[in-house]
Amino acid sequence: NETPEDPGFAIWARRRAASIYVVSGLDVAYTTKDEDVLTEDGYVKLEPGLARFGGKSFGDISLWVKKVNRNTPPKLESEAAVLEELKITRKELKRRPHDEV
Repeated sequence: NETPEDPGFAIWARRRAASIYVVSGLDVAYTTKDEDVLTEDGYVKLEPGLARFGGKSFGDISLWVKKVNRNTPPKLESEAAVLEELKITRKELKRRPHDEV
C-alpha cells in the first residue's frame, strides 16, 4: 500500500558544504556479479543491508554508493574521442532506425 506520499523506503541526504567527498552515484546490487562490477567501478556497499529495512521484500539486495573528491578536476575526453563516440552512435542509429533512444 505504498504511495508517493507514504513510500515504503526513502533515502534522505544532507548537503555539507565543508565535505571533501561527495556522492556521485547510487546503485543497487542484486547478485554477487553486480557487487563485483560496482566494486571495480569504485562503489562501496552500505551497511546494514536493505533487508533490515524491508524484511524479506528486499532479499539480498544491497545499496551501493560512489563518492568523489569535489576538488578533483573533471576528466574530459579529447575531441577525437568524442567524435569517435558520435560516429559509433550514428552508425548504431542507422542500423536500428525504429529503435527509440
